[in-house]
Amino acid sequence: MTNVIEKNIYDDDVGTDGEFNREYVRQVSAAAYDLFSEMKKATGARDHKGLYDGEQLNKTSITKAKLSEWLGTLVCLMDHYTIPLLESAVQQKDDLEALKEEKVEDQKKIIELQGKLIEKREEELKSVQSTVKSELKSVKSTVESELKSYSSVLQRKCSEALTPRKIAAAVHSVNSKEDRSANIVVFGVTEEEKEELEPRVQEILGHLNEKPKISAVGRIGRQKSGFHRPIRFSVQSSSIAFGILRKAKELKNIDDCKSIYLSPDRTVEQQVTRKKLVEQLKSKRTSDPQNRYYIRKGEIACVCKD
Repeated sequence: MTNVIEKNIYDDDVGTDGEFNREYVRQVSAAAYDLFSEMKKATGARDHKGLYDGEQLNKTSITKAKLSEWLGTLVCLMDHYTIPLLESAVQQKDDLEALKEEKVEDQKKIIELQGKLIEKREEELKSVQSTVKSELKSVKSTVESELKSYSSVLQRKCSEALTPRKIAAAVHSVNSKEDRSANIVVFGVTEEEKEELEPRVQEILGHLNEKPKISAVGRIGRQKSGFHRPIRFSVQSSSIAFGILRKAKELKNIDDCKSIYLSPDRTVEQQVTRKKLVEQLKSKRTSDPQNRYYIRKGEIACVCKD
């Protein structure tokens, strides 16, 4: 018995440490195999199953001492190794089942917690959505209120600004500006009791090499003693009037026309603006005689001298 067990089972912990592993099983199986091989050889059995029959062991060639040795070895293998290993296997199986059950319970708890987390997030999302809707409703109400207020003010301002009288005045102003664009005003022509203005105007325009067709020639303003009223006349288009006005500065070089100058036919508002602009021009020229100032496109321009 000692030879078979000592030969194959070399781990002292087999069957005693409560562990069940393949190496322990291999050592016990090897010891049992060697024992069965010895018994088959002695009894003449062809395989292990042949040893199940007690007749194989009841031969005169097998002594009582040998049977006792085999039986002692089997009892030792069963008692010290096989049964403890089986118990360890059963315990490990029970532990494994318990772990499986714990895992299942843990998974159930995880799923339950995930469900609660999802519900919590849905509640928070609904709360956020509710808050956003409330804020949007408040903003919408504020915007609508402001728009109504602005619309009310705008309507009031428009109604105040667009009175029939003001509309008529605006239309009259536009028409007046449009009608005046083909007019030219001549200043500095001596006024006489019986005068023919059209030939006099044509003579002035002839000095500028211009011979347009003119109409509506006449003095403007109330007649005053010692004051020569300006002459206004019309040409066929604003472009013709613009061309004549561009040449008007040439009159100062002609002996008979040095005191005569031409200007556009301005409205009262334009005359006021022009007067202020001229006053500013005079002030500039007085304060800064080193540079040349002039009026261009309704503004005072300067040509600086180096």
